[in-house]
Amino acid sequence: MDFIPFHVGSFQVVFNFADVFQWIGCLVVLWVIFKRDKLIWFPDSSRQNYLINPRDQYRVAFNFTLVAFSTSMMLGIFSFAFFRTLMLSVNFQGEHLMLSYFLTYFILTLLFCSMSFITGIVISHRSSGPLYAFEQYLDHLMKGRDRKLVLRDSDNYKHLEQVADKLRVHFLPEDDK
Repeated sequence: MDFIPFHVGSFQVVFNFADVFQWIGCLVVLWVIFKRDKLIWFPDSSRQNYLINPRDQYRVAFNFTLVAFSTSMMLGIFSFAFFRTLMLSVNFQGEHLMLSYFLTYFILTLLFCSMSFITGIVISHRSSGPLYAFEQYLDHLMKGRDRKLVLRDSDNYKHLEQVADKLRVHFLPEDDK
């Protein structure tokens, strides 16, 4: 049996043993991604900050969180109605069980929304990063500095590399290259 029952005050909470390890694994992966990024990605292709355009990245992350919260609310209302109807149909009086349900539901919703927020930041970074790199490239080009724009493999807007090459050919004299 892989369920772990324990009491929190007068409430009995039951966790699935496998789910606990999945959450621990997920947290370890996130920790490695954020704290040990130099071991995963090459340092010369990493950006200094994960929040390159904070306003837009927070907007995307909050939208992800809103979708996650809305989904969680719909699933919570449905499961509560189903659970409550099932309990009433068998004349089961378990108010403490309903409180345990709400506590577990609240914790899972919080974790789901947190993971969605982090996912929104990561996904928006893949769009904000290339735009920031392109802006930096244009600044260098306008100052007459010759360099090639190279984006990371996981970045969006990879076509900006070709646009940058066309601009470079057009704006820099042949002898400066």
